[in-house]
Amino acid sequence: MKLIQMKKNNCKISVIGAGKVGSAISYALYRKGFNFLTVIDKNLNKASRLKNIVKAKNFSDDIKKIGSETTFLLITTPDDVIYSVASQISKLKNINFENLIAIQTSGVHSTDSLRPLELKGARVLSFHPIQTLTSKLNKLKIYDSVTNIYFGVETRKENYSIAKTLAGYLNSKVIFVKKEYKPLYHIACVFASNYIITQLNAIELLAKKIKMQKVWKHAFKPLINASVTNALYYTPTEVLTGPIERGDVKTLQIHIENLKNFAPEFLEFYCASGIETLKIALKKKSINENKFSKIKKLFEQNISVGKKL
Repeated sequence: MKLIQMKKNNCKISVIGAGKVGSAISYALYRKGFNFLTVIDKNLNKASRLKNIVKAKNFSDDIKKIGSETTFLLITTPDDVIYSVASQISKLKNINFENLIAIQTSGVHSTDSLRPLELKGARVLSFHPIQTLTSKLNKLKIYDSVTNIYFGVETRKENYSIAKTLAGYLNSKVIFVKKEYKPLYHIACVFASNYIITQLNAIELLAKKIKMQKVWKHAFKPLINASVTNALYYTPTEVLTGPIERGDVKTLQIHIENLKNFAPEFLEFYCASGIETLKIALKKKSINENKFSKIKKLFEQNISVGKKL
């Protein structure tokens, strides 16, 4: 396989997928002086918009229109079509695959999804931003969202320098993930982002029930920030507090009864989260085995009740 180095001056980028991730990374690279050839997306309006933002030469909804001079291919399509896209591109006659770096940005899928391109001689990498992106961001904030972060990278060792160079252009760092660990890596990302949003949603909905909907963000923000900051500075186990950590069964019983009466939709979630928190308390040795078993039984009994409510 041909040795390829990623240099800004001779790198010509084509983008497949003009959604949030594709737009964010493309705009960040454009700001760093990279040249763009083509933007491809099924939605021509999205393709045209990104083409104008990064000053690409062309845009299209047809993969066959990828610029023949492309040396860097950024595939930011939905996960379930990455392999299909790679397969279609591998059949093109106008691409010099031996001079091509192909990157997908999936959190869960490995470079196996780019296998058709690798078989043609391309260097392939999975380059996933450990970041949450939203369409609420303007161009500058989108740029900032994919700089000064970490990227989870899965690729062959001979491509590590490419990943580090690309991350460097984004003022970012990489962590290398083994292919077999990609799903677990992505699950950790889900817990770090999506499930935190789920927790915040529960706080918001409970706040509405107690007439705090106008101030809940301000009221709970110091508690949320302190909990996250402390857990990251020390460890989650060291900084765990609250009724489970204290083994306060009576308080937990009061919580459960009030959830049954006033917010039954949260009972199962509360008890399932409680069991996981209980394990941390036992690890911390703030409760003993007997207290652990007693509280765990309380939660398990009410998970089944929550499912029926």
